[in-house]
Amino acid sequence: MEVTPSFMHEVERDAEVLLANTGFSEALIRFCEGLPSLYAGDWAASRAIVETRRWAVALFITYQQGLPGAEPPTRALLDRVLVRSGLTGRHGLRGALAVLIGRGFVVEQAHSDRRARLLSPTPKLTDLYAASLALRLRALGVVRPLPDEPERMATVPGAAHAMLAATAEPFMATGFQLHQDYPEVKPFTERLLGYFVLHALLAQAERNATGDPIRASPVLLARELSVSRSHVEKVLAGAVAARVLVPVARGAWRFTPEAHDRLRRWIATELAWTARHQRIPVR
Repeated sequence: MEVTPSFMHEVERDAEVLLANTGFSEALIRFCEGLPSLYAGDWAASRAIVETRRWAVALFITYQQGLPGAEPPTRALLDRVLVRSGLTGRHGLRGALAVLIGRGFVVEQAHSDRRARLLSPTPKLTDLYAASLALRLRALGVVRPLPDEPERMATVPGAAHAMLAATAEPFMATGFQLHQDYPEVKPFTERLLGYFVLHALLAQAERNATGDPIRASPVLLARELSVSRSHVEKVLAGAVAARVLVPVARGAWRFTPEAHDRLRRWIATELAWTARHQRIPVR
């Protein structure tokens, strides 16, 4: 998928169409509330995959393996793509691979070149990608008719790889990272599982049509995510320091109006991007 300025312009136009749809709020809620359920069965393993560096390593291994005629994924390839892009250092890459292999997301096997070792995704990882695509399609299906059931669409050969390509190729071409366009997301990705805290808050803010504050208990969030209360509190404090959240009372926050609008646009863009790489028209 060639990510040209004209392509990105089309994605932005599609996002505007989705934002104007009366069902977009429900689509956002469905996506934001459904995301943690993909990982909730094994939070220990989830913490291994959702950390940004490990997620990127897993993404590139899976993407490269499914690319016809491409160089097979090895440590040397990851070093060239990820280390030289600045996403991680060599020690970070080794650590990420150790965790991914230890948690059963990646396996390392013999390679025809005896100096190299082939890295491959396990069904545990590829099933997770398919489930992630199905979740996005279910959310998209609230605002646009789908040609088939999301779960079937997500397991069509090549469907999940198209999703991975839409993420991997722009990064390889430009070094793009999400927080470059949406800095509001960054304070939630600096700690493990903070990304899920963001989705929980955003879903609640979308349900609060009357403008009521978001009420989020760090104790309950910590219990749901299997992390410590102080961990969640640090995520929230980071969002307040970045002026994404504003505390209005004990245990209650609001997104700043600008941050809320941009976060809604972020979800719309994510869904528009999904529609594009799965060839689903939104207009």
